[in-house]
Amino acid sequence: GPPYVLVPASVGGLTAEFFARRYPDSVARLVFVDAGHSGALELVTAIPGAIALHDWVRRAACLTPTLERFGLIEWLDPLHLRRQPGVGADRSRALIYRQAPMATLCGMQRGRRATLQAFRDAPRLRPDIPLTVLTHDSPAGLLPPMIPIDPAKFEPLWQFMQQQLARRSSRGTWQKVP
Repeated sequence: GPPYVLVPASVGGLTAEFFARRYPDSVARLVFVDAGHSGALELVTAIPGAIALHDWVRRAACLTPTLERFGLIEWLDPLHLRRQPGVGADRSRALIYRQAPMATLCGMQRGRRATLQAFRDAPRLRPDIPLTVLTHDSPAGLLPPMIPIDPAKFEPLWQFMQQQLARRSSRGTWQKVP
């Protein structure tokens, strides 16, 4: 039972942060592993062109059930996963281009505004929660290839957002890891 140690990665950081803010007595520690958070969501949404990109991702993700039914999703490759080098690219396509992950992505994009508002309305993160923020030491593979942002240019903003997250707690630490 509680209290829990939450260890989110990627978009799971939003869920973990929201839980920690709503149920502070149920969370003993947070360990974010290159995870998104409400501050990052606010900043990324403010990037010029971000809304158009979110809308494009929503349309692509929400069309997946129809495209999958006709065997077109992998052929169209809306996330440009074929461009990813390495052995894992085929596995990534097989795991991502299915109804469940794309339905999740569709729902996330449809609920973007409501999510932002829910975070704005939620209590703040407990100021003394033990918080560890782990961040990659290389931007390679940070962003999916379909996102029209150069990872090297996004990297300083990502590092800044991760450091800002660690500063939300008097017991927060930030560390780069390989």
